Amino acid sequence: MGKNKRSPISANIRNMLWLRAAGRCEFRGCNKRLWLDDLTKNPCNQANIAHIVSDSPDGPRGDAERSPLLAGDIKNLMLLCRDHHGLIDSMDYVSDYPVELLLQMKKDHESRMEIVCGIKEEMGAHTVACSASIGGTQPSLDANMLNRALLPEYYPVEERPIEIGWTFFKEGDWNKYWEREEDKLVTQCRCRILDQIDSWPNKRIALFAMGPMPLLVRLGTILNDKLSVEVYQKHRKPNTWAWQDESPVDYIVNAPQDYSKDPVLVFSLSYDITDRVKKYYGAGASVWEFRIDFPDNDFLRAKSQLEEFSKKVYEVLADIKLKAQKERVKVFMSMPVACAIELGRVWMKKADVALDLYDYNTSYSEKDEYALTIR
Repeated sequence: MGKNKRSPISANIRNMLWLRAAGRCEFRGCNKRLWLDDLTKNPCNQANIAHIVSDSPDGPRGDAERSPLLAGDIKNLMLLCRDHHGLIDSMDYVSDYPVELLLQMKKDHESRMEIVCGIKEEMGAHTVACSASIGGTQPSLDANMLNRALLPEYYPVEERPIEIGWTFFKEGDWNKYWEREEDKLVTQCRCRILDQIDSWPNKRIALFAMGPMPLLVRLGTILNDKLSVEVYQKHRKPNTWAWQDESPVDYIVNAPQDYSKDPVLVFSLSYDITDRVKKYYGAGASVWEFRIDFPDNDFLRAKSQLEEFSKKVYEVLADIKLKAQKERVKVFMSMPVACAIELGRVWMKKADVALDLYDYNTSYSEKDEYALTIR
């Protein structure tokens, strides 16, 4: 390919392209900041302005008629990092990047920037990521994935999330494990969130969590409905935290015929655990079963489904208090993490009975064992 002198691009067009691209590489999947050196963090210009249709007929994707017509047209220009500019114009790879593909990359990137930059200032959220260590390793929830889940309704106030950590039970004293982890959770939430939130201009929290069910419920009681909290759920397909569009779910509550015995509340949503719970705890119990027709560990897809869950849980807790006339209820859970958090957020200290939370861990016991109490 010939080496021809590039056609000049006006300062106005250059500035407009920078604005439309929000100063980031428009190559799909890159999104690199082009005004800052990643290593030194010093401000610098790392951008190249690339032609989709070359400004010379014998250049990459060049055309005898279109090249001179589009040489200075912003619709034909992309803001790219140096690596990706070199890639799309390389003789070895130019055929992999036809005009149509590059135009789509440009359109997708600039449309996304328009959406992100169009979010109102008051829609900011402080991202909180709660993850549990497994075998001494603390998995980090991917910040970029969490931030993308907020869009386009909200935007992250900080680039990095506020991190809350806990551990899964592996071995040792079962009761001391839950006491220690609950204390650690309360301390972290107080120091990193509750003691800081009054100084936040925007007090909304976007909550992403993975961990043992009882601790998730406890987390919900700490970040309760007195705070503005958006709870998210990790999906397997697609691999995202972003809410999907799905039809409503019918939650079914099977109440006991006899209310005189000690109350038990079983959530069979991800898996059907009712028979297992009844085997060990059904005798002498009045069992409320909260379920869906076909339990599935990835059923919770839409925010509306979580909202409906919260309403139904509120009704069930009120029903147990009214009919059982007991001070506490045993709770067994097989449900999405977002539901466990919402159970804690719905529970009201002054209005509801205490929740004795059980957890199922085969490394410790063949049956669900008492973990902690919400009172």
